[in-house]
Amino acid sequence: MTRGERLYRAVEEYAALGPHHRTGTLEDRATRDWFATGLRDAGATVEEQSWTFDRYESTWEVWVGGEEVEAIPLFYEGVGTVDTDHPFVASIPAGAAAVAGFEAAAREALARGAEAAVVATETPTGLLMAINRDPAPATGLPTLLVAGARAGDLHTRAVHVRMEARVVPGASANVVGRIGAGPDHERLVLATPISGWFRGAGERGTGIAVCLEVARELAGSVPLLVLGLSGHELHNLGAKKFIEGSSRPPLAVLHFGASVAAGEAGHGGVLHLARGITIRAALGPHQGAAVRDAFHILGKQVLDVPEERHTDPAAWVGEATVWCRWGAPMVSIAGGFPLFHSPEDVPERATTPELLAASFTATLAAARALAT
Repeated sequence: MTRGERLYRAVEEYAALGPHHRTGTLEDRATRDWFATGLRDAGATVEEQSWTFDRYESTWEVWVGGEEVEAIPLFYEGVGTVDTDHPFVASIPAGAAAVAGFEAAAREALARGAEAAVVATETPTGLLMAINRDPAPATGLPTLLVAGARAGDLHTRAVHVRMEARVVPGASANVVGRIGAGPDHERLVLATPISGWFRGAGERGTGIAVCLEVARELAGSVPLLVLGLSGHELHNLGAKKFIEGSSRPPLAVLHFGASVAAGEAGHGGVLHLARGITIRAALGPHQGAAVRDAFHILGKQVLDVPEERHTDPAAWVGEATVWCRWGAPMVSIAGGFPLFHSPEDVPERATTPELLAASFTATLAAARALAT
């Protein structure tokens, strides 16, 4: 088995853990166990950092023209029981962390006396897009998201909604692995989110697979602190919990964020590395040159974060917005791709062994540069 094939198998294993990788679910528990096993196989000692949060628990159905369609709640946006043939309907531009203009639309819906809303997520692909959330409602209107391709149907066909939702005490944990000797502040941090939306093969699975493989390769030569963080879809809650308990910055950070080796279809339908993936770095001059060289294989330009903005979350993406608080040297690879946050993000559509192997080669070289 080639390295690329082994990495692809890890992506398949992650995706097979369940249809939803949401924080605090049974899939979350299974994912943490699976990630811990991967760390132990790399020679790590493993512990869990447990934490609690308010978990949104819901069941739902959306019917359009008598046909049940795939949907997902806008988490935390409304609790209680709804069963209605007259939801407010809208089509609104959607991104990973927001539905633009939702609050204005929800206020209109509430003024009309609507019990619930059904929102088609406008994206370039027309897919259903789940939205990262803070555990706090903006309007209190129970809201379900459907694919943007359904926008026309919402206005021309009968729409029926059944939904029950509540907020309950929830619990999750970060998986923390240590390889090699020494205090944490002398270790290279390899950090990756392990929770998210749907099966998350390209979005989450590729970064997890490459992170674990880099840890295996560096074991015995570089002291490592490897972090598998839950709570990503709750605006990086697990990363925030971890850094709150960290007293000193580490040697450096390599952040394996979203879509590390995710692809998009090019000529002939062949997947190539998604254009939406970016690489950001805040490094010394010698490290910077080595890191730029490392990512040539991916055809990606490294975006240098100026020293005065190193600790500015606005200069970073994903959980790097949390790790930048340390002020340690950091490389972050993260971004989006066409299947991002959608049910279609499955291994065979999201990545290939070749993309994974190239990402591993680049990030391993970057990790070695950070460790010097």
